[in-house]
Amino acid sequence: EPVDANALVESAMRLMRAAANHAEVRCRLELDAHLPLVAVDKLQIEQVLVNLMANAIDSLATRPEGERQLRVSVRKRGASRVAVCVADNG
Repeated sequence: EPVDANALVESAMRLMRAAANHAEVRCRLELDAHLPLVAVDKLQIEQVLVNLMANAIDSLATRPEGERQLRVSVRKRGASRVAVCVADNG
């Protein structure tokens, strides 16, 4: 079914917010207001995002406090494609 990629990323981030706060990881979302809807399995993609965020939070445990950063961005790629990037500095 057509899904709003921004809403999907925000939902995954909400699920990981407590873990990020506990690990003192600063999270930043970079959303694009002009995205097309994407045809994906919402639950599968949300699970992939949660797994990537969990891995990032785990990898940041070795970084000094104040330097733990997780960034998730959503960008339009062409007329009907969307790219989601999960990045950390761990």
